[in-house]
Amino acid sequence: MRLRIAPLSFLVALAALAACASGKDNGFAGNPAAGQGGSVQAGAAGGPAGTGGAAGAGAGGTAGTGGAGGQAGSGVITGGQGGGPGTDDLVLYAHSKLALFQMDPQKLEDGLKEIGAFECVGGDGQDTTMTDVAADSQQRLWGVSDNFVYRLEIKENSVACVQTIQLQTQGQSQDTSFYGLTFAPVGTLSPDKEVLVAGNTAGEMWAIEESGEIKLLGHFGDVPPTDGNGNI
Repeated sequence: MRLRIAPLSFLVALAALAACASGKDNGFAGNPAAGQGGSVQAGAAGGPAGTGGAAGAGAGGTAGTGGAGGQAGSGVITGGQGGGPGTDDLVLYAHSKLALFQMDPQKLEDGLKEIGAFECVGGDGQDTTMTDVAADSQQRLWGVSDNFVYRLEIKENSVACVQTIQLQTQGQSQDTSFYGLTFAPVGTLSPDKEVLVAGNTAGEMWAIEESGEIKLLGHFGDVPPTDGNGNI
């Protein structure tokens, strides 16, 4: 399984950073090595189309669900076994600002089914929006909000955030928000593990380790305040 819904500019930027980064591997994310990866980002109304990736994920996708106030969601596809193009066990996850949804790519006519609300956004003292979700090759889900990354766990009627990692650092502007999340495949930023990567509105990409340590990978350029059509 591989999630693959990458805006081209973010994908190219991640590849460029991977080619010039190096260092000692010391955790979940590892340190960058030559290669290329992808990312995801909340799209314009309805969200961008998703596609299945490598390791048998096959191909597919759907538009993300729109959130309130014009904020769009996005989605990831998980599943596929071994190296073949199996599609029987594919699962599509999509999200709005506050909730996670699921769809069977083989039964698109059934539409999205709501799994439940995220327990870590939208409440008192919490960020207001889950801006993106990502899945690793073990089908573990992660989410990102303006200031945090969360390891997600699906319950019966809700989505728990079983680990929370602070993303904002002293050197970052208070106006910076995180909006993109993906896993770079094994062999791109690290030779032997996937790397969780988050992008923010300052045009920065950060590698995130399971220990909670974050490392700046580099910059992919300024992020415009809107998409040119009035959408943030």
